[in-house]
Amino acid sequence: MIRRTAIFIGLAGLLTLSCSTPEPGEVVIRVEGSVSSLVTTVPEATTTTEAGTQTTTSLPGLDPGPCPAPGATVIVALADGLAEQAPCAVSTDAMLRFSNLTSDPVSIEWAGRQIEIAAQRSVVPPETVGEVLTPGLHAFVTSIEATPTVLVAAPDSGFGAAQVGLRSFGGVRPGQRISEVEAAIGVPIVVAERGADCSLGWIAGDPHSPILALDASEENPMVLVAHATTVHQRTLSDVGIGSELADLQSTYGDQFTQVSGSQYAFEPNESVDANYRLVFEISDADSTVTAMRIGRIGEVERSAPC
Repeated sequence: MIRRTAIFIGLAGLLTLSCSTPEPGEVVIRVEGSVSSLVTTVPEATTTTEAGTQTTTSLPGLDPGPCPAPGATVIVALADGLAEQAPCAVSTDAMLRFSNLTSDPVSIEWAGRQIEIAAQRSVVPPETVGEVLTPGLHAFVTSIEATPTVLVAAPDSGFGAAQVGLRSFGGVRPGQRISEVEAAIGVPIVVAERGADCSLGWIAGDPHSPILALDASEENPMVLVAHATTVHQRTLSDVGIGSELADLQSTYGDQFTQVSGSQYAFEPNESVDANYRLVFEISDADSTVTAMRIGRIGEVERSAPC
């Protein structure tokens, strides 16, 4: 039997709902069973884009927490007995993964259609968060689940519209120690995964943060490379993820070279910048930028942060 109950995501106030017809623009999730409630808070004059505190991640090998790394998929767990979590900052271009952790099939109505999820299986709908939810604070609460509060951030909030230069990503500079970055931007850095060769980090609570490749220092690691996570992060010449190869060639001229395969780089002609590169990954399918990063030679050439 498919379990059904109702979650309605509206735009204001505390809603205690029966199984009735949703208002236009609402999102409905149904799991067979009893009636549920949802808290959604979007202040009329102050639609929030503040980021919640990010203390845990869903990176492999770590204790999976409610808040994903910037640019990662947000897991909405359908399960019995989960405790309600603190707010989790999510960008409008993030994706949701509905994970059915129960022993029964679940039926979800999302973005105007019904999706069946088998027991112990997950589904990632094709819509981004921003295609379904407006910026604001959304908390999912049902009789069988208590998923993280999702704080949906506007594309231009925080580092969403960070300007990318050869040696600075919105104020984060390769070669700086974490303490120096934190002092410069006034926000803590989450160091989420420590490896033998490098660690991963990002701006705490910012869903648009660049992914930072750090050296393997236990104390106060150094930023080696900063990776873009959204199409709204643009270079000083207004190119970035989604730009066409021809636009980059026109913009950078003979300073734009193919490094290897699908990897291209802007090479500076000033001696002070000689050890730095702005690197782009180009799709073979449509010749558009799929990734962008800045960093020092010897580190920035690696496609994966670690």
